[in-house]
Amino acid sequence: MADILSQQEVDELVKMVMQSERRAATQVPAEDSAHSPPSRRIRVYDFRRPDKFSKDQIRTLQMLHDNYARLLTSYLSTALRTMVRVDVVAVEQLSFEEFLDSLPNPAVVAVVSMSPMKGNALLDLEPNLAFAIIDRLFGGPGAKPDTTRPLTDVEETVLGRILGGMLQLLAEAWRNIMVLEPKLQVIESNPLFAQVVSPGEMTVVVVLSAELAECEGGIKLCLPYITIEPALPKLSAQHWFTRGMRQEDAPEKLEELKRRLKRVEVPINVALGSTRLTVRELLNLRVGDVIRLDNSVDQDLCLYVGSRPKFWCRPGRVGPRLACRITAPIREEESEDE
Repeated sequence: MADILSQQEVDELVKMVMQSERRAATQVPAEDSAHSPPSRRIRVYDFRRPDKFSKDQIRTLQMLHDNYARLLTSYLSTALRTMVRVDVVAVEQLSFEEFLDSLPNPAVVAVVSMSPMKGNALLDLEPNLAFAIIDRLFGGPGAKPDTTRPLTDVEETVLGRILGGMLQLLAEAWRNIMVLEPKLQVIESNPLFAQVVSPGEMTVVVVLSAELAECEGGIKLCLPYITIEPALPKLSAQHWFTRGMRQEDAPEKLEELKRRLKRVEVPINVALGSTRLTVRELLNLRVGDVIRLDNSVDQDLCLYVGSRPKFWCRPGRVGPRLACRITAPIREEESEDE
C-alpha cells in the first residue's frame, strides 16, 4: 500500500510532464536557430473547390441583393396583405453539388432562365415559407404546414404568380449591372431534377430570410459561375458607385428622357365658366333651361393641363370639331388666384 500514490501526487506528476513537454516544444537549438528560414503563413486551398469570385465581387453582390431584399419586402407585404420582412443572411461560394445537398426533399425549387445570360439559375423557397404563402393567398393566416409534401398543380399555378413577381424585382435589382429578363421555367419538388450545371461547378448562393406572420423561412438564389460570368467585370464596388456619376452618358440619357417625355399623354380641359346653383334649382332643371355663367362671350377661357391652369384661349371650330386658340400663357400669380 506504500507504493500507491495519492491523487495530489498524481496531479503534480502530470503537471511536471506537461511543463517539460511545453519547454521542449518552444526551445530551438542554437545551431538551428541561426540558419532556420523565416516562418511562412500557410493557407489551405482545396483545388476541388476553387474560389472563382473575388471578395470585391461578393461584397457587390451583397449590396445588390440588399436592395433586392427591400423590394421583396414591399412586394410580398402588398401581395399577401400582411407584414413581411426579407433580409440578406449571407452570400457564399458553393459547388453546385453542395448547394443541392443543402436542399430538403420535397423542396420548392424554381428553374429560372436568365436571358441574355446563358444557362439557368435556381430560386429555392423553403417548404414552410412556400406553404405559408399559399395559405395566405387562399385566405388563411399564413400558418406553417403540419407536414411537407410536393405542391399540387393548383398550388404550383398560384405560387408561380408570386415567383414571377419576385423575378421581375430581381431584374430591377440587377438593372445597374445588366438588363435581365428572368423567366420561370418549371417548379421542381425533387432537387435532383434541377440539374442546371455539373455537380462540381462553382456557384454563388444568396441566402435570404423571410418572416411572414407566424412563419419564418429561407429563400436561396443559386447563380452558377458560367451564368453570371459575363457580368463579373461589372461586379466591383468602383463600377457600382461610379455608374451613376458618369458624365459621358449624360447627353444620351437626356435626349432619351426628352423623347420619352414627348410621348407622355396629358389631359387638357377648357372651362367655359362657372356659376352657383341651389339644390332646389339643380333639382328643378329641365331640358331647354339656360344656365347663366360668369364669363362673357368675348372673354378668354381658361385651359387646364391636368388640374393646373396653364393658358388663356378662345373657343372656336376646326372643320366639324370644337377647338380653342391659345391667346396667352397664365402667369404664376394668376394661377395662384385661380
